[in-house]
Amino acid sequence: MRDQLRIENEELGIPNELISTHKLDFNVTDWLPHSEFKEFIIGTVRGLWKAEKNWYVILSITNTEPGNGHLEDVFEWFYHSCNRDNKGLKVIEIINERFGYHLVKRGFTFFGDMAFKYAETIRSEMNEVSHAE
Repeated sequence: MRDQLRIENEELGIPNELISTHKLDFNVTDWLPHSEFKEFIIGTVRGLWKAEKNWYVILSITNTEPGNGHLEDVFEWFYHSCNRDNKGLKVIEIINERFGYHLVKRGFTFFGDMAFKYAETIRSEMNEVSHAE
């Protein structure tokens, strides 16, 4: 299945252009026919996402091995894409309290059961990290 996802990434023009903390690729494939959401797999984490004009939107995230650090790679990939494409990151339908804590720790703003981070904030944080290196 990984090879199939890698092929679909290439067909969609999504290069694996980042070396994340655990050196994990961003793999994407269609989720359901006629759905606006795509499925992503990064290490042991999989979820559903879509692109909007000003946002990348995450609908769901599941890690089959919580605590292995792969969630960090997910945020690295999405932050990288947000910075590259000048988009913010929105997470909708937050029902897991532990995941909500991960978002708070990463500086997301909450509105109801949704959390978001503006493109300017992501860009600023990434610039701070690159200047510190």
